[in-house]
Formats: sequence, C-alpha cells, structure tokens
Amino acid sequence: MRIVSPAYISGRPWAICDRCGFQYRHDELRLEWTNLLVCEPCLDPPDPLLTPPKVWPEGIPINNPRPEPPPIFVDPYPPVGDATSLDFSDVNNSALMGAI
Repeated sequence: MRIVSPAYISGRPWAICDRCGFQYRHDELRLEWTNLLVCEPCLDPPDPLLTPPKVWPEGIPINNPRPEPPPIFVDPYPPVGDATSLDFSDVNNSALMGAI
C-alpha cells in the first residue's frame, strides 16, 4: 500500500482508484476504455479483438453501373436426335405417319 501524505498541494487533488480503492493524486489516474478512473498498476489495455477491422474503400465508384449479362453457352456438338434442332415445317405430316 502506498503511503500518502495528507499535505495539500494546489492543483493536485486526491482521487480514489475505481478498481483497487487506493488513494492517488488525480493526475496519476488514467481513464480506462471501460470509463473507470484507474491507477497505473490497475490499467487494463483494451482487447484488440474488440476493435472493429479496418476497411478501406475498394476504388472509385462507377457512374450508372449495369450488371454483367449472363454468359451465353453454345454447344458446338448438340446431342444426336435433339428434337429442337430438327425442322419439320416443310414436311407433310401424313408422309411421316404413312398412308392411312
């Protein structure tokens, strides 16, 4: 425990540490991140995990942006017998079904 002299010094009032309860000069106490007025031995540095990560802007924004169109896939080798690739518009339906 610190030995404290009761002598009054102008401009240096006494204060009590919020954590340990010892009496210190007010200018020796520090305001902690938890808003407690604590002495140097009781000072607890803030945990670095409590600080948010630093983020920077990604660049200059583009005026009037548009989404990228979806890719168009063209199969160079369509499957054999694909009904969508056959065109029956000029064929007579009765010829396909045989003579009735």
